[in-house]
Amino acid sequence: MVLAFGVGAPLGVRAQLQQLQQQQQQLGVERAGGERRGVAGGALKPHGGRAGAGVTKGTTYAGGAIWKIKIKICLDAPHQSPIDLRTDIWQSWTVSKNDVTAKLQTPRLKFAANPTFQGKRTRPGGPFSFPQVASDAEPAIRMLLPNGFVYKFLQFHFHTSSSEHALRGEKGIAEVHFVFGLDKEASADRPVWAGDNAPSNAVVGVLYRESPNPCQWTETVLKSLPNPNAPEAGGQPLKAGSLKDFVPTFEKAAYFNYMGSLTTPPCSEGILWFVFSRTAQMTMDQMARLQAVQGGANWRPLQLSGKERGSRYYMPVTEL
Repeated sequence: MVLAFGVGAPLGVRAQLQQLQQQQQQLGVERAGGERRGVAGGALKPHGGRAGAGVTKGTTYAGGAIWKIKIKICLDAPHQSPIDLRTDIWQSWTVSKNDVTAKLQTPRLKFAANPTFQGKRTRPGGPFSFPQVASDAEPAIRMLLPNGFVYKFLQFHFHTSSSEHALRGEKGIAEVHFVFGLDKEASADRPVWAGDNAPSNAVVGVLYRESPNPCQWTETVLKSLPNPNAPEAGGQPLKAGSLKDFVPTFEKAAYFNYMGSLTTPPCSEGILWFVFSRTAQMTMDQMARLQAVQGGANWRPLQLSGKERGSRYYMPVTEL
């Protein structure tokens, strides 16, 4: 059940600025009183597009009535996610093939053999998250950072109709987030994080590109979900094999790293983001089925462009 990742694969059609602006208008994005708010509307059809036009500061959330509420941090905070991740703007960090020390500075992922997940709706009729069942002895993934801090897997979830982040100005048709929490016990003897507290959460993101070939791992997830006509139903226990079959490792795939926020209310900042440069594949049919069972599109537009935010781009030794 290994999924193939493409290096530098295009993420959909390169749309023009006007096209993306029209798509935002179809989602009910309007400006009033100096702030943007979401208005309930139909789900956006899958698309690709230039990300630079999608910068929308505030609480806009595609297809979701929950964004009608006004949350100050979502409107005004300076380090909101998602953003456009660009290698042509931000400084790249590469290492020599002989520089073993530099290679060891990448985060490490430790995968459990066969975890079990239980799909749960985040709100009635809304999107699903997939936490691990309490009976599992080990977290599905442990992430060890170079400074020794340890994060353990909490849940994964999908954003559909569009990816949330953009890679080099291009967006995908969906994005999956793997959410981690700081393992305080395992990190207790670590030094203070750069003079402050360590981030309480980290998120690993993988973007999907449109493909005629289905993603086997995503298909397994889809089969565990209820019929779209059962809005209150939860998912069935999910055995999807080790997430190693889907999530690339930091040692073998280029990735972006930056400090941002949650992409849904309460939009809390101080989130440590890792977004892989490699993309996964998904058919339009898979994306539509996933979107239908989750009650519509659920992605947040870009909050800032690459020129307004900083990030580090890491290219592993194996890709030099």
